[in-house]
Amino acid sequence: MEADRAKLTSLAGRRVGNYRLERLLGSGRMGVVYLARDEALLRPTALKILSWAFDTIHGQDPLRWFLEEARAIARVAHPGVVQIYSVAAHGRYHYIVMEYVDGVSGEQLLKQRGHLEPVHATRLLVQAAAALHAAHMANVIHRDVKPANLLMTNDGNTVKLGDFGMALGPEAAGAQDGSLRVGTPYFTAPELWMGGRATPACDIYSLGATYFQLLTGHHPFEAKAMEDLQRMHLEHPVPDPREHDPSIPEACARIVQRCLVKSPTGRFSSAEELAWAARHWLGHDGVPVKAKARPPLHPIESTLDLSSTRAMEPQPWLDKLDFAVVPFGHADPRRCPYGGPPFDAVRSKLVRALEGRARIVLLTGEPSTGRTTVCKSLAVELTGKHLVFYVRARRSSSSLLERVVKAVIGDRAPFENRAACIDALLGALAEGQQNWPGAPVIILDDLPAAPTDRELEDLSVLARASRNERTFSLLLVGSVGSYIPLPELVGPDADLVDVSLPAMSDLELLEYARAWLRSIRSESSPNVLITPDAAFLVGQLTDGSLQEANHLLRNALLVALQRKERVLGSWHVWAVHQHADQLADDGQDGAFARQLVRPEAWPTEDVLELLNRRRARAGLPRLVHSAERPDPRDQR
Repeated sequence: MEADRAKLTSLAGRRVGNYRLERLLGSGRMGVVYLARDEALLRPTALKILSWAFDTIHGQDPLRWFLEEARAIARVAHPGVVQIYSVAAHGRYHYIVMEYVDGVSGEQLLKQRGHLEPVHATRLLVQAAAALHAAHMANVIHRDVKPANLLMTNDGNTVKLGDFGMALGPEAAGAQDGSLRVGTPYFTAPELWMGGRATPACDIYSLGATYFQLLTGHHPFEAKAMEDLQRMHLEHPVPDPREHDPSIPEACARIVQRCLVKSPTGRFSSAEELAWAARHWLGHDGVPVKAKARPPLHPIESTLDLSSTRAMEPQPWLDKLDFAVVPFGHADPRRCPYGGPPFDAVRSKLVRALEGRARIVLLTGEPSTGRTTVCKSLAVELTGKHLVFYVRARRSSSSLLERVVKAVIGDRAPFENRAACIDALLGALAEGQQNWPGAPVIILDDLPAAPTDRELEDLSVLARASRNERTFSLLLVGSVGSYIPLPELVGPDADLVDVSLPAMSDLELLEYARAWLRSIRSESSPNVLITPDAAFLVGQLTDGSLQEANHLLRNALLVALQRKERVLGSWHVWAVHQHADQLADDGQDGAFARQLVRPEAWPTEDVLELLNRRRARAGLPRLVHSAERPDPRDQR
């Protein structure tokens, strides 16, 4: 084999296929690499020739493994991965033609400089992690990440991940031989030392060890004997790079520590998350990964409708009434008419959760319990200390992630792929939060009860970015029982806060209605009262739906005022319930409402039974029949 290798390293000047070999770039266990000239396309290429001279080793076919490398590279479409052009044979030579990176490897750079400045090392880490994530998404495990396989352009700022000679594609990954350890010992994950299967977590460990060496010029563990090196990877505490250089920032040391955790589950859950963490440190310290002007952040007014709107259903009588705002309509969150229970307690819990460090909060409640009202008023309350972005999560032609990025950055946001979206989002938030005491807050309201796979994927990206970057807090709002598996999406150790919004009790609904009636008055509008039984009947008829309660209360109020009555009682509510269709078609003069006749004995037997059930639940005395029937003017 040595004789054959000597021949293979002296091929400069020869022609192999369409390629003229110019000079030897390097050699490894599987092949030798030449700078070659493509004489057909007239461009420089890197040409790797298979160097194993024997047929098999440990049961492996060298040619098959060589082809697997080519297929692995071809499977990964990412600008940070050295691209493959072709695979061919020329005589007894089998070779891969690849992109040529004009520059140096990370190993060569370390020989020149000793170690890299933290900012430079972290920039390279971000790019290498992004390339590694693309490989993992293509079901390719590199298995030999190290500085020698990080190829840098001559300016030293752009890195490409190369040498997939040890890589496993999806077919090979399913049939790994644990007895055959591959990779470079200084960068090998503990589970591989124990004969375990290679996983993306192994590559993250190797990249962490690579980052350690870029920062310090040393390997995390160093020993002369292989047995000692194995024991150090398996048993020794994760080293701190600041022991070699105290000036290394703590954030860089934390990244190293998490990459080199002994258990794969303790590391970053993906190379993408590792890239986020590194990018966050760069952005937070005012050194963006790429020097480019970011679009300005959009204020909350661009994502949250702060205007008071008219009633959901057009009312022909509405224009004749002199109210400051539409009764029981959509409230302006800056001047919400009601702040009592259960809204105030829930809003306080949410504020406490979001005022602390960035975290993920889940607000659940049945539909039409006022979740959106709580979210919008909360958004306004938080704007003094936080950048707040409100996004309706209803389905549309754009993805959930794209809508979030657009809400934060606007139409200038890059939407070409998910990586670009999350990069723009995290970069903008990291820069924007520096002028605010609290972390930015993204509110995703009205999540689908059964998210699609794409929506779950977007939720996972946002939740993991919030958890790992601590760049922003995420408030997710959905129905009770919605399928939002946050622990599965972000991991069991995520900092999650779960808050539930209950439906209003009868007494809370009464106070809610009274607060609304106080808020809608203008100087010239009439004073209107509401009886407890009216609120109780609304609660009975709407079964806790605040949207339906608003509709019923609004129409009952309009009936009372058309009849020039200043007390909104249970009969008005019952009349609206019984004659909803006719009242909807009533004319401008409200003739039908004025013609309605209240029963002489009110409440009737069936209504009395309903009211007494609600009164008992509220702790109020029962209504009882007597020989003397109630006065018809009684507005219970």
